[in-house]
Amino acid sequence: MLSILIPNFSRNITDLLVNLDTQAKTEGIIYEILVGDDCSNTSVIQQYKQYETSDSVRVFQHRNRLGRSANRNFLAQNAKYDFLLFIDSNAELRDSHFVKNYLFARNLAPVLVGGIAYSEKPPINSAYLLRWKYGRSREMKSSELRNKKPSQSFISFNFFIRKEVFYKIKFDERLTEYGHEDTLFGFRLKQENVNILHLDNALMHKGLIEGIEFLHKTRKSLENLKYILQILDDDPEFIQEVKLLKTYRLVRRFRLDSVMKYFFRFSRKKLESYLTSHNPKILFFQFYKLSYYCSLPE
Repeated sequence: MLSILIPNFSRNITDLLVNLDTQAKTEGIIYEILVGDDCSNTSVIQQYKQYETSDSVRVFQHRNRLGRSANRNFLAQNAKYDFLLFIDSNAELRDSHFVKNYLFARNLAPVLVGGIAYSEKPPINSAYLLRWKYGRSREMKSSELRNKKPSQSFISFNFFIRKEVFYKIKFDERLTEYGHEDTLFGFRLKQENVNILHLDNALMHKGLIEGIEFLHKTRKSLENLKYILQILDDDPEFIQEVKLLKTYRLVRRFRLDSVMKYFFRFSRKKLESYLTSHNPKILFFQFYKLSYYCSLPE
């Protein structure tokens, strides 16, 4: 009935697997848990030995790196059951009825999105503050708010989908780098008129990364966004789905993109120093993203 799919790269997910296995067993359903390990290091791979004879957990260890999109597609292709529950490996269950909540709502819409949560307490180490602040202010939203713009609010961190719907969309495997593959997936769902229902069934985001690494991943995601726009041939509907792209087009209309590009070139180091400080402001991070996007080649 239910295939729980976890793409993993270099994370210890033992607790996540144990808790999911326990909840699924409690519900008395037919289920499986599939892990797609995307070339993790040896120390991470050791955790899988205990599941070599498991009836409920299967681990696929890829010999060549697939990337986030292809790994998710691989897991779906190997799933036995009609409902797919995708969970990122940096997630932690915070509700003992997490699986039950999805099962209860499974007939309400072909795609259910549970949401993402971050700890109320800020990290002690200020190096992690930027990622935490961004998560709390931009990613952690109630279902009521997310349902106002369901496709724009889609995130792949934690979602439930009918297999036949997933096969119609799939993640675009041309996207081999980090970022925005879920933005494109959400847009494809909208194009196919697939109903998306957001629930308050969040998983806790664990494993914050340091600000300097987050900035690096942000730049990679913006490069990916640029590539997606090329794939879609500057689709105006997609531009309307992504706030940064709408803002960028407005900046270009007033011929301010060259000013932003110039600013980024000469202020980048100061901006990055501020954003990795003990009190970064998300407004400045948003400005950093826009100015970097303006600096990307056409």
